[in-house]
Amino acid sequence: MKRYLKFLFVLVVGIVMTLSLSATATEQPASEGRPTIHLSLSPDSILIGDRAVMKVEVEKDFTQVVNPATFEDNMIGGTLEILAIAPIDTVEVGTRRHKITYNYVLTSFEEGTFNLSNFPALYLDKNITDTLFAPEQIALTVGTLNVDTLNTTIYDIKAPIDTPLVLGEVQGYFFLVLLVCLTLAAIIYLVAHRRRKERSEEEQRGPIEPPHIKAIRELEALHNQKVWQNNKHKQYYTRLTDILRDYLFGRYGVRAMEMTSDEIIEAVTPLALAPKNFGDLSRILRLADFVKFAKHIPTPEENEEAYYAAYYFVEETKQVTEQVAGEPEQMVVDITPASTEEQNEQRDE
Repeated sequence: MKRYLKFLFVLVVGIVMTLSLSATATEQPASEGRPTIHLSLSPDSILIGDRAVMKVEVEKDFTQVVNPATFEDNMIGGTLEILAIAPIDTVEVGTRRHKITYNYVLTSFEEGTFNLSNFPALYLDKNITDTLFAPEQIALTVGTLNVDTLNTTIYDIKAPIDTPLVLGEVQGYFFLVLLVCLTLAAIIYLVAHRRRKERSEEEQRGPIEPPHIKAIRELEALHNQKVWQNNKHKQYYTRLTDILRDYLFGRYGVRAMEMTSDEIIEAVTPLALAPKNFGDLSRILRLADFVKFAKHIPTPEENEEAYYAAYYFVEETKQVTEQVAGEPEQMVVDITPASTEEQNEQRDE
């Protein structure tokens, strides 16, 4: 009897434990359940160019990833066009379960019935990669209006209605045209004002002075200032060579102000100057370099010879203009230094 009761007790305990394990196995965690996908279409029949909304509902665990299918060029099967995708809506349906809703706005410009069944979605969960399909069988029917050509009169296209022009139609263009006109007027005024200013400045400056006239005037002014007589030899030769550099630019276009003495001599070599003029220019530049950089103190004779050499270089290389008939010849001033005897005779007189 005791054995029988013991056996019965063990059997009852086994049954209870089995039922507990079954209940535990039945209550599977939500995270282990597969996601589901469902479709609905509203309306399921439209006319060409009208719209229908396809609702895709995905129910899944929050740790699972389900991505609905994407379509190239927003076309389904080459006939249905996806006009828009409404904002995604997410709703909690359990402790760990979410329902995500996608709304696709569809249209078509071809007549017929188009099957939308087996809508796919990509399912990713841990090491699982699978494709889910909606179980619903749905289709979108696109139709056209039936036209009874036997009992219907077809009219020609109506011409545009001739309506009067109102101010509101051209008001925006009026302000745009006014702005363009004001801009053009301002540009024209600024250009004309600038030209008048340049013309006035040219009139004030007078005619452009020939380079040899300017050089002769500056050389005579330098000679009258008696710079080297006050032992300012460096200043004298700096000014003397600057006058010659400026003359070379005005007469021959040689940018002598930016060149060294050697570069100037090299630049004037192709000008085919007379040997005397080329030699005078070279000696002046060399002597000036000795004075400015080697602290050479020239003699009074060297100073006078440099001045007259520069003077005659300008006179003998100046550009000669053709004399107009009836115009008096320019007076030639003899600046040749007088001999010592002639200077004594002038002082005695």
